[in-house]
Amino acid sequence: MFQKLKDYSEILSFFILEVLAFVSFTLGNSLLIYFLFGILAFLFVLILNFSKIKELDWMRYLLFLIPFIIFAILSGFSRFNLINNSLLTNFLVCFSLLLFLTLGFLSQTIEGFKLSAAMLVIYGGIAILVSISLIYTMIRYVPFYPLIYAGKYYYYEGERVLIGESVKMLVGFSFADIKIEYFQLFANLLFTSIVGLKFISYKKETKKFIIYCLYALIGFLSMIFTMNKLTILLDILVILSLLFILFIPKKRKILMPIFYCVVSVIGVGFIIFFLNAQSSWEATQGLRNLISSNAILNKLFNANRISAPIIQTLNGCLNGLNLFGFNYAISQIGVSNNPLTSSLPANSWLFDTILYNGFFAAVCLIVFVVFVFKQAIKYFNSEHDDILTRHCVVSFVLIFFVFGLFGLSTQPYQHFSNLIPLQQNAMFLIVLFLVGRICFVNFKSVQNDISDKQNEIVEENVNG
Repeated sequence: MFQKLKDYSEILSFFILEVLAFVSFTLGNSLLIYFLFGILAFLFVLILNFSKIKELDWMRYLLFLIPFIIFAILSGFSRFNLINNSLLTNFLVCFSLLLFLTLGFLSQTIEGFKLSAAMLVIYGGIAILVSISLIYTMIRYVPFYPLIYAGKYYYYEGERVLIGESVKMLVGFSFADIKIEYFQLFANLLFTSIVGLKFISYKKETKKFIIYCLYALIGFLSMIFTMNKLTILLDILVILSLLFILFIPKKRKILMPIFYCVVSVIGVGFIIFFLNAQSSWEATQGLRNLISSNAILNKLFNANRISAPIIQTLNGCLNGLNLFGFNYAISQIGVSNNPLTSSLPANSWLFDTILYNGFFAAVCLIVFVVFVFKQAIKYFNSEHDDILTRHCVVSFVLIFFVFGLFGLSTQPYQHFSNLIPLQQNAMFLIVLFLVGRICFVNFKSVQNDISDKQNEIVEENVNG
């Protein structure tokens, strides 16, 4: 029976590609649909490749998963989510996260499944979503309208709304006013396809070259036509990150020192933000006075639109039950007429995780992200997959976390409250799939290296 099922590996590969396409297109941001597609793909892979799956290095994979498993559990059953979501939704959140990560890990056991094809499909799903949304937005407005109409507004049900704060984005089968930062996440992820053009020969692979050109062009036009002051800074940071990946020195051993330096700088910045935000701690009063008395430091850590919600979140994150998510209702988040939470959310995968899932969940997520980047560097330096695929995968994962550090809008709808936190974001599920694939390559390569060394020892003994 199992032998007969193995003959359907091509169908299974196609089904997984379809799952990635549907999730990339977001399908109306339905977590239930994501979960149903994911669980079907997972069960099919488990049945068809059970003999191969048994041979995987599951111990190393589970050790890698420990912080993420804790994050998934805390995400599904945090105080905030228990207040605002049904028990079914919380279960779907928890299992969907683990499902897509493990599905990526198992996908390589499928004969004929190619990550290069998966990246084409992922970019394709995002390109369709972004291009339809951009065309309709340009029909309603004009290119660069957030900058042209800065400070201008319209009325929606008696409430003043700034024109430059939203785009007309396709959600399911209708358009909704979605905040620009949320739309720009998709545009920037699509723009990462530009790194592939360096490794595609126009003469030998004309069709692929044209496809990647279209992906990059759609992403770039979406970025610049809908940019505002915040996204300009984020777009520049994204472009610099992609340039670094494209023109990284051949001696790639420098990657790990750079990685540790970046992590250290971000860590120091987080500690300063955290200590500066604790208004009730007398021990930090000196630091707060120093920052507030210096014009540059005050502008950086206090007096800007990014730092305000971060301070508000960090100030209460260690207070009692806030360790496991804040005691807020969804209607309180991002509503302008609520003085308590008017500046929330922070539009950050890190700080909004503290708000929705609690401080411990954020710590576990940070540890997981550090693990992910270490694995991504190993994958980037390896010879697994072609160089085009490696660059696109690493770029996609990197840009999600780089842009999302200050641009991941978790309350994307302009006129009503309907949160899409990190754990329910379709692009995060795609990132988890790619991370799982990266982990498979690295853990499998370790096993291969061990077996190769054992074979070398045996050959030396025989020759000796």
